[in-house]
Amino acid sequence: MPISVTSDRIMFAATWIVVLGLVTWFNIWLEFLLFWIVPCFTTYIAIGWCAELAEHYPLPESENKRLLMTRNRHGWAVENFLFGRHYDRYHLVHHIFPTIPFYNLKRAHEVLLEDPSYRKWDAMWGGIFTRRHPEEETLISYVRKYKDEISREERDPNRPSFAQRILLQHPLAQGA
Repeated sequence: MPISVTSDRIMFAATWIVVLGLVTWFNIWLEFLLFWIVPCFTTYIAIGWCAELAEHYPLPESENKRLLMTRNRHGWAVENFLFGRHYDRYHLVHHIFPTIPFYNLKRAHEVLLEDPSYRKWDAMWGGIFTRRHPEEETLISYVRKYKDEISREERDPNRPSFAQRILLQHPLAQGA
């Protein structure tokens, strides 16, 4: 059953009333400021920016197929913890079905793996910096290949996109 906007607002307000009440009760305003508020406007923004790059770049500038416009990230546990909050690493699922709440993204991903096109695209991706399998692409490895190839080629509208060509050649996508 979906949560209504009113219920969501009430839960949000109740959460903050409890948090601010506890901060006041324990008199930890300085700690709250230094370890919650300041990071929200500094490191959290940097981490979010890295995650956005990892989920999109350079796909929107090179792709025209919806499935190939973003990716899921499957890095090591530490990377997933730092950059995959609220199941954000299932970003492709979020783009295909934007109304699915974050806590159901993993379950939706498991259902989508039954689709061969989704499974092939998902199989070739590691994380931003790490990968679980040596053949997976990280954001870094993919961007290097993309930049190398784009610098050598002229754009031909009839030629398959870079992601389509990589997908056709990728060993993990072949067996998926």
